Amino acid sequence: MAIYCIVPIPFLKVLKITLGSQDRTYHPVHPNRHVRRPCSPGTVSEHVLVHLPRHHRTAVIPDRVHRPHNRPEPHHLSAAARLIDSFCVTDPTTMWHALRMPPPADEPIYSHHNRIQRPRADTEIEFSLAVISALHQTPGPDFEKMAKDDVQDNFWTIETDTFLDHVLGWKTADNDVCNVLHTLNSSSAQWLSLPKVPKLKKELYSSFADTANAIVAACSATNPIVELALDISWQASPNKSPKSPDRWSPQNRPDLLAVIGLKDALDEFKRLDTQIQDLEHQLGSGPEEEAEKEELKLQRKEVLKKCELWWLRVHVPVEMKLKDSEEEMLEGIFQLCSYMRMVLAEQLDRRFAIGLLLCKSKLTVWMCDRSGLVGTRTAINIHAEPKKFIKVIISLSRLNPSRLGWDTTMRIYRMEMATYHFSTDKGVTVDYYGASPHETTWTIQGPRSDGNEGEDRYLTVKALSTVRAQVMEGRATIVWLVMNERTMEWFVLKQSWRPEMSQTEATFHKSLSKPPSFHICNIVNSVDIRVMDDEQGGMVVDDTANHIRRGVEVRASSLKRNKLPKDPGVSELRSTKRKKPELDESQPHESFLHVTSTSSEVLEFSVIADGRSATNRVLTRTLMRTYGWPIKFFKDVPELVNTLIDAVKGHRDYWFSLMLHRDVSTGNVLICPRSDVNVKDTCGKLIDLDCSKTSDTRVEYPAPGPPDKDTAGFLQLRWQMSVTDEAAGILIARYPSDFLIYIDVALSMNPDLRTANKKQKISFLETPFDRPPAWDGHLPHIRHKTGTRAFMSAEIICSSNVLYRGTEALRPAGRVVHSAIHDLESFFWVLLYLCLTRDGPGGGRRIELSINEPLTEETKPIYAAVYCLFDSEDDHTLWNNKWLLFDNPDDLDEIILKCIHPYFDSLKPLISRWWKILRFGYMTYNDYVAGSLHDRVLTSLKDELGKIQSKSNLHSNLDADEVARMENKTDKEIQRRKDDLEFIQLRVRQLDKSLKRQSPHAGQQRLPATPLKDN
Repeated sequence: MAIYCIVPIPFLKVLKITLGSQDRTYHPVHPNRHVRRPCSPGTVSEHVLVHLPRHHRTAVIPDRVHRPHNRPEPHHLSAAARLIDSFCVTDPTTMWHALRMPPPADEPIYSHHNRIQRPRADTEIEFSLAVISALHQTPGPDFEKMAKDDVQDNFWTIETDTFLDHVLGWKTADNDVCNVLHTLNSSSAQWLSLPKVPKLKKELYSSFADTANAIVAACSATNPIVELALDISWQASPNKSPKSPDRWSPQNRPDLLAVIGLKDALDEFKRLDTQIQDLEHQLGSGPEEEAEKEELKLQRKEVLKKCELWWLRVHVPVEMKLKDSEEEMLEGIFQLCSYMRMVLAEQLDRRFAIGLLLCKSKLTVWMCDRSGLVGTRTAINIHAEPKKFIKVIISLSRLNPSRLGWDTTMRIYRMEMATYHFSTDKGVTVDYYGASPHETTWTIQGPRSDGNEGEDRYLTVKALSTVRAQVMEGRATIVWLVMNERTMEWFVLKQSWRPEMSQTEATFHKSLSKPPSFHICNIVNSVDIRVMDDEQGGMVVDDTANHIRRGVEVRASSLKRNKLPKDPGVSELRSTKRKKPELDESQPHESFLHVTSTSSEVLEFSVIADGRSATNRVLTRTLMRTYGWPIKFFKDVPELVNTLIDAVKGHRDYWFSLMLHRDVSTGNVLICPRSDVNVKDTCGKLIDLDCSKTSDTRVEYPAPGPPDKDTAGFLQLRWQMSVTDEAAGILIARYPSDFLIYIDVALSMNPDLRTANKKQKISFLETPFDRPPAWDGHLPHIRHKTGTRAFMSAEIICSSNVLYRGTEALRPAGRVVHSAIHDLESFFWVLLYLCLTRDGPGGGRRIELSINEPLTEETKPIYAAVYCLFDSEDDHTLWNNKWLLFDNPDDLDEIILKCIHPYFDSLKPLISRWWKILRFGYMTYNDYVAGSLHDRVLTSLKDELGKIQSKSNLHSNLDADEVARMENKTDKEIQRRKDDLEFIQLRVRQLDKSLKRQSPHAGQQRLPATPLKDN
């Protein structure tokens, strides 16, 4: 067994552990974790895990902590040494018992976290997707952290005047701004009343709102011919801010908001808010009668429901700070990002979000547009630069809604009225939406369902996935089940912000061998959405670089704000370092950022000259026929295994069509009904081709070598094993200089090959039935790819070019190339994850992982296994634990498989066998293995499925009550599927009936409703 030791963090750098005659220094596996058991006074509460390599069977620790010379001894040194002694163990599960982990995830709801930087160019990951808890409402600080992780490496700035002239500009802007300034000056309705040095935030709220509303009113008065595009009002309500029904909503609310069409509704909202406070006060005072208390709760729930849709009308959030220090500004930016993230999460027809940050009297404008966070490089002093301030405020009412982030290819459909409405229309209220933001019926432009060029219009039947709508840098994928208004057919419509250089899913699907695989999602068509842009002269592709950012230069910037003295001649070096007190003005001007201001100081963000460029993303919609349920909703063990078999088959077909999927996860393997009649008759399908890569060539297999009698005799003499002459010839041809290494590996992992009286082939020397793709010289289509980190191979997660240990000898030298074996390992992690986290069939999470359940000696190993292999947000933790499991394969049986739910006991042989196949595959990986590994995995899956199906009592390890509970869960899952399909059919009939109320569209013929069919 491997040896582990809990070590206090303060002593980590000086820790040495004596192993035999050698001193070795080891690094932490799990940084920043706490010891769960209470520590006595004087001990260190923060500890890390140190892993001792497996080959060190014993550890002698006479002097646990060694200090450098001349370093004073900490007062708690002896206590720390005793603590190390008590936690030096030979079983990692014992170590896991001592660690305090964060709450486990309810489902793999993936939020974007730290970018994984790696030197290789094959499969770069834009974001590692960390599993976060969905069991409870995410507090404000966590939501803010998600926003930070989204933008920290995607932070861009635009020169302020360029931002105002292009991103927020319009043709008559200069004239309109001058007229407004003149009107405000003549009527004394100036914003100079805004305190230059505010003492309280509330001094800013109402003053800013009144000033902004005065600017909007003056714009309408000075140019009555031109109607403002949006009917907005600025509202200061720091204690009455919008409430979101979403459990991810931040605790803190915006200080000030620009809201759409709610001037008349504001009083009602305030009244409702007061009513909520009154009800909560009554509940807090403790009514004597329980019935009265329940009635108050119901009233409060109803009032809250009326307020929950307030986020849908938020146009621009504003964050305010009393000071303009670096700390305040950075805190304000991240808080504002959390508000903009919330806007994107709730408003499904929002392409990007704009926000304002006012620090003292310095205003910056920010935009989250799926390519990251972009803002004005130099702050605007609202007192010294009134025209710029006016221009910002006017633009947020004056510009076309599309220019301000709204999606004009989506409209609200009111079923009872059979009418269409843009959500920005003046007459729209929250009543136009559904019971929740995600239950709203939308009509959406999408690709034609017949595969031809052009677009069709689709009505949403239900939202299938909206959790990624809030992503500020990435694809921000949203998926609906929809109905074509023209043909009345069902489809699945997927919306994403595709990197410009990557191919559409339809392009990948068209490259499939004919006929296309039945086990790959059936892609009908993909289209890049085009929108009207008057400023650019017609219909344009909706992308971030050209349409949203208007083609202006954006520069990678630092989240370190610079504070410069007032001096029109002072410039800022393009550097990530701190600014020096004085700048050499003799330097060439092109090396500087020129800054001028009439204020006493200038606030500016540093530009980083690192050569990075923002990823241009294109709004793309893809239509597909495949509908199903994520693999976690399996109804029984045979269906689970059969779904994996089908998905691996689909992956194999995709692989031999010269493409690699690269994003295998629980969400991308579906259980699909073969018809809408029998929900028990299902098949597995692999979906989501976004992250695929493709090759133009196949590997070349040389002709097999001739039979080699001499080598066969040598093998029999040295290893007492008998192989055919043909097998020996193949071995020499494939491993001409390394065949002895191959034999060592094969025998170490397959001892049964030592059979003297039985002739057989050397293990796994079969010839693939087809040639796989070649990746020589391959570079990805885009600079970064996204992937589901929880299910990635350690070789892909790793931030350096590190192979699994012991696999270097026979594998090609050079960078790690994402290949089929890494995806097949992801399938393995999907199965293991389900066995560790599911409470039997139906998708429910096992009770041991509930945050409401205290950890016990029995549940701590389960908790630790899930966290260390899947749920950790730390890339090093995931990589190191998967790497250790590969290096210590016995730990799978002795530790991990003991943690799986008893319902999956029959799958233990399959999991062990699969891991063995992967390890042998990695140790011998070459072009031949790449062509045969799918079949090895499929053979094991089919063999184990046959054994499972042949058992009369599959769950004999469970007692009668538990078996009955599992059978009940299976019945509930079957009923859930029936209800789901019945709801879809009912919804389609309702939409069909509603559409018939409309006047017939010229040339448009409606067909009878058609059930969803795949392939």
